[in-house]
Amino acid sequence: MKDMEKLQNKSGQWLFKKVEDKSKEYLIPKIPSFIETYHLTFLTLLWSAGMFLSFYFAKQNDIFLWLVPLFVILQYISDTLDGALGRYRNTGLVGWGYYVDHFLDFVFMTSIILGYGLVIGFSFWVLIVYALISAFMVHSFLLVSTLNNFHISFLGIGPTESRLLFIIFHIIIIYKNIFVLNSLIPYLTVVLTIGLIWVSVLAQVNLWRTDMENKK
Repeated sequence: MKDMEKLQNKSGQWLFKKVEDKSKEYLIPKIPSFIETYHLTFLTLLWSAGMFLSFYFAKQNDIFLWLVPLFVILQYISDTLDGALGRYRNTGLVGWGYYVDHFLDFVFMTSIILGYGLVIGFSFWVLIVYALISAFMVHSFLLVSTLNNFHISFLGIGPTESRLLFIIFHIIIIYKNIFVLNSLIPYLTVVLTIGLIWVSVLAQVNLWRTDMENKK
């Protein structure tokens, strides 16, 4: 259980990490007692449904695309606070929280990709992007089991920055026309592929070094 508790403290450095930590210190004590950590965790299901419905209705009226950043922000807030609230109140749902929280992260990511597919069509490229993003998540979870370390930043980009970049990207394609995404997806696929290869090679080098040190 001690090893599992270590995983609740996600490692890495990102631009807004200090701001995020300060915000949690301020907000956590102010959360009403009737709101539990698992309530915040399960809110991701609500945000995922809202995300999917926003894209669904956007097929008739693209004004619904403006709801997408809202659900990203709401999911970020509940996802950031749930674990911190559990530690603050010593709820004890360490293993459960780790499993459900990250499984629902995958559900939320899926709602976004499926949503875009609803609007612009489920092309080969949409499926490839979905597979690549899923591979990044698998990569992170495999590192947890091999290195006992949940590293959630890459090149200074953490959960806060990644969501912010997504919101900016989404707003740009709304202004340009959502269907411009069809021409951008191949380039996005290349970027994601290069990034996945990069983090995978770094992980393998690190694991090889660790195995050799343990062998000695």
